[in-house]
Amino acid sequence: MTHFLHDSFLLVLFKVNSFIKDDQWMVLSLQYYLNCFLIVSVLSVIIFCYWIFFVPLNWTKHLDRIPECQILNTEKNNRNINKKMAINRLKNNRSAKTKDLPPPYPNGWYGVLESSMLSAGKSMYISCLGQHFAVYRTQAHKVYVLDTYCPHLGANMGLSGRVVGDNIECPFHKWSFRGIDGRCTNIPYSSCVPSAIKVKKWISTEVNDHIFIWYNVEDLEQPWTIPISDELQTKQFVYQGRNEFYVNCHIQEIPENGADLAHFAAIHKKSFMSRSIDAKENFLTNFARHDWKASTFVFLVDVCI
Repeated sequence: MTHFLHDSFLLVLFKVNSFIKDDQWMVLSLQYYLNCFLIVSVLSVIIFCYWIFFVPLNWTKHLDRIPECQILNTEKNNRNINKKMAINRLKNNRSAKTKDLPPPYPNGWYGVLESSMLSAGKSMYISCLGQHFAVYRTQAHKVYVLDTYCPHLGANMGLSGRVVGDNIECPFHKWSFRGIDGRCTNIPYSSCVPSAIKVKKWISTEVNDHIFIWYNVEDLEQPWTIPISDELQTKQFVYQGRNEFYVNCHIQEIPENGADLAHFAAIHKKSFMSRSIDAKENFLTNFARHDWKASTFVFLVDVCI
């Protein structure tokens, strides 16, 4: 009997000891996972704050792919959705000759590329203004813009051309074209170069961290000087991101619409909660609205077509 009680007591002590050890193990495990959770949470907050305050936010939206009935979400537009979409399909199925005709563009400077996107010794192909450009930067950081297609066999020099000195070489047969006037200066397998071989040289300038091309259909008007932004030169402007909106309209409508200060209160006073410009007044439309106080300010905008 004494031995039985002794063994039972020892068994109870063993179970209690095991329970204490298991409990300690659970406490240590909980502390470990809690510490990991706290570390991950702190790191997540730090990364989120860094992303919010230091990483530029670039937002791109293709409004040209949104049907008009979704932009102006009214009952009348919803009823006519099938009709409008059918008309748009007919417009898109026009003949290639009519569709590819370039629209008229106003004369002036056009920002076609950001300076940071073109490094020394590199070339880029840009399609805008109904034209095709080869934009390249020499090792001396001079930027030239030529027609991109080689007059020999039509190679695209902007895509795979090689920058040599102030020239750009055609990737097919290494014909070399000079940046200052577009003339062909070298044909490797020919002892002479006809003076008539050339591509069009476009007037360009690099200012305010952008590369601009001068476009003028008459080729008579002399380009005016683009004003230098003092805020960019003194680093007062800090890049925090940008919004890119692609819309179907003539390029001239964008600056003209922005300069029309009188229409802001009439068109843009209601917030997005109203869902359309002709929605009835309700609690949501009055909950948030825009009060515009605008003034004119000359600033250059990078617009690619």
